Amino acid sequence: MGEAGSVKHNIRMELPPAVERMLEALDEAGIEAYLVGGCVRDHLLGLTPKDYDIAAAAPPERTGEALERAGCRVYPTGIRHGTVTAVLDGLAVELTAYRADGEYADHRHPGSVRFVSDIKQDVLRRDFTCNALAYHPQKGLVDHVGGLEDLRAGLLRCVGEPEARFEEDALRILRALRFSAALGFAIEKKTAEALIRKAPLLHGIARERVSAELQGLVCGKAAPEVLTHFPGVLACCLPGLEAATEADFAAMAERLRALPPEPVLRLCPLVRLCGPRAEEALQALRLSARQEGALRLLLEEGDDLIEDMPALRRTLGRCGEERTRLLLLWQGGRALPLLREALEKGLCCSVHELHIRGGDLAALGLAGPAIGRTLNALLELVIRDEVPNKRESLLAAARELGGKDDGTQ
Repeated sequence: MGEAGSVKHNIRMELPPAVERMLEALDEAGIEAYLVGGCVRDHLLGLTPKDYDIAAAAPPERTGEALERAGCRVYPTGIRHGTVTAVLDGLAVELTAYRADGEYADHRHPGSVRFVSDIKQDVLRRDFTCNALAYHPQKGLVDHVGGLEDLRAGLLRCVGEPEARFEEDALRILRALRFSAALGFAIEKKTAEALIRKAPLLHGIARERVSAELQGLVCGKAAPEVLTHFPGVLACCLPGLEAATEADFAAMAERLRALPPEPVLRLCPLVRLCGPRAEEALQALRLSARQEGALRLLLEEGDDLIEDMPALRRTLGRCGEERTRLLLLWQGGRALPLLREALEKGLCCSVHELHIRGGDLAALGLAGPAIGRTLNALLELVIRDEVPNKRESLLAAARELGGKDDGTQ
């Protein structure tokens, strides 16, 4: 449909009382304001919004004063861009003045913003039509871009000229794929063609922002389909993907379908697809230390199946509960009952859980590396259920092992 004239729809949304009160307070102060963005989209889709955003026809100082009179706590979280955050009844809402963006110098941030008085000017700067809808409880839904029709059709379309939108902010390329994967929306033809052409702009975007979008993308319900349709875009995000074939992507997509929507699990098939450059790809993802460690475990040990309790206990003692659970999910989840059993029974899985200490072994005459070797040997006996994890039993086993210690056990 593309850009349209202003259309008002008599639609009623059930909003949190705090949001209703904020809009009432702005009305009482004579400030025009609308809910905008993802919260409107999600309400119309029958989803629970993650957060709420309000656009207002007033500078942030005036908006903040009106909300403070209504009992809100107001924080100047982005005054330069016209934004304050108001908190009422524990709910935080971002309020931003209607604005129009200046020229984009770095394919990511506007060089300047100017405040405007018309909601239409504000929504025309937004990324996709389904995110450019405005709603007010008394005024209904205001649609300047044909967003409601696209929403009902399950279509993701840029506001205005797609190439211009992606030139302004190249991260919108990945946002388009993420929304498509999360919502199951098709990407409109001109929008899809433009994001493919403009994909090289992603090379200039901060890796952390690219990584965040990729994590959201791979966890979407339609991620396998989206990833296989836009391999060239992904190749601009992770080194090594440019060499992957259509068959490689199809196999990766099939693997994704078998995995729960957890970022580390879903990233693993993508990184494996990078082949010899998998380490470069892993570094490019800029993951947290926790996520990187878990992903490395999947890459290095994912094919070593855990099929019995001793193997599970060794892995649990070495890797911890979280990483072990991810490894088992990666392997299809068949061994998850073993993990539950080990945790419920409090089974000993590490040297630290043995009911014996190095000092006990020193009292038996062991010293230096022999103590560590003996503790590890005792742990293995406990894991194989050959010796109970009881102090006297462990001491007896240690005496026997001590006599055999030749430095190689």
